[in-house]
Amino acid sequence: MLEAKPLPMEWFGEGCTVLGERCVQLLWREGFGIVRDARSLELLFPFELPDGAREGWGLTTDGKETYYLSDGTSSLYVLADDLSPRHKVTVRAAGREVACVNELQWINGQIWANLWHDDRLACVSRTRNGSLACCIASAGIAPDACQLPITSRFRPADGESPRHSPLTTRHSPLATRHSPLATHHSPLTTHH
Repeated sequence: MLEAKPLPMEWFGEGCTVLGERCVQLLWREGFGIVRDARSLELLFPFELPDGAREGWGLTTDGKETYYLSDGTSSLYVLADDLSPRHKVTVRAAGREVACVNELQWINGQIWANLWHDDRLACVSRTRNGSLACCIASAGIAPDACQLPITSRFRPADGESPRHSPLTTRHSPLATRHSPLATHHSPLTTHH
């Protein structure tokens, strides 16, 4: 860790991502997020969560101009680079809403999300016609269409790596219960 700026005790930090010179972080129940300078972590300004967002949970960016925000439901809010809302989409798999979408990560053009209180991951991507497609990876088995390193949380009890997942590691960038991405113990989200 190179730098840390604690949040005020009354704030509970959640999803955090960096785009350009800005570090953007959600606050869980406060109804807003904060933008910091990515280098100094100095607070630049707050921003309101989109209308309809229940809480601030997960946040990621495509690295170009778009942010994606989750609120613990089946909704993903799509925000412009100025954090203004563009639209809301519902995450579905096999025609059913996928509840409790939590921490988000942008990986190879797809949004990966852990599902709160669940050992499954959702992989959300755009199809050629612009609609969303979602697949679910469960218990260490990633579908061929959604290959991703499997985290320690999803490793078999015997410690063996699933043979069909060549990228299995104990230190995946994706959130696990042992990762600061899925807990509230990150340097940017702790209460000191």
